[in-house]
Amino acid sequence: MPVMLGGYGYNTDDAHMIVDRNGNIGFGTLVPGSFYNQNQVNYPRTYSQQDKVVSIAAAEQPVLELGRPVSALGTGERVGAIFFSNLTGQSDAPRQVAGIWAEKADLPSHPGLIGGKLVFTTKTNGGAEHNKIIMDEYGGLCIGTSQSSGYKLAVNGDIKTRRIKVTVSEWPDFVFQPEYRLKSLEEVAGFIAKHKHLPEMPPASEVQQQGLDVGGNQAMLLQKIEELTLYMIDMNKKMTAQEKVMKSQQQKLAKQEKEIDTLKKQLSK
Repeated sequence: MPVMLGGYGYNTDDAHMIVDRNGNIGFGTLVPGSFYNQNQVNYPRTYSQQDKVVSIAAAEQPVLELGRPVSALGTGERVGAIFFSNLTGQSDAPRQVAGIWAEKADLPSHPGLIGGKLVFTTKTNGGAEHNKIIMDEYGGLCIGTSQSSGYKLAVNGDIKTRRIKVTVSEWPDFVFQPEYRLKSLEEVAGFIAKHKHLPEMPPASEVQQQGLDVGGNQAMLLQKIEELTLYMIDMNKKMTAQEKVMKSQQQKLAKQEKEIDTLKKQLSK
């Protein structure tokens, strides 16, 4: 028979807690795991009433709260955790294959207050080390690192994506405005000789220390491309003008050669 605590009868929803004959536990419901077949027809593996299930049912907001006095805890100690474990045992420790837990975190800006981190962890096959994703106390998401360093997303590793969209505040089409002063090539050459990088572009030392702003760098690269385009347009104008001068000179030279031939013929007579 199932075991029930609270309520007014064995078959009413007034039962506050029930442990059924399969070992399932229900709070606010007489049939733990009864939602297994609802909206899960396409799931790879649905749970059944034969699985070990803890169900919390409520008309308003069901809550599972893991609480612990944290004032005496050290930074990084766990407040509460949910683990998914391998009960058959394995050679590599620990047994937990995945887990979610909360850690106490320091708040340097508010020493009197307690902060918290949320940690998601997984483990590779045969590996003892856990791979963690951390939501830190400032709402930053850390992947492959424990420090967001003030960024909302910090990743220590490669990222694969089909598309990335970066919003920038200014796009360098101002290069084509009449009032824009384009540096002469002599000025650019002098700057490169002195600083060993292009004007307005960050030096290698700065990029190595501070990283690279992808959006700002793309805008700056476009600015340099637009400036190169203006240099090429200017060079094309000069070349076109030189071609006209050369063509005119060739025409004059051809006319002079013709006049010389005429004079030679007259003198030969």
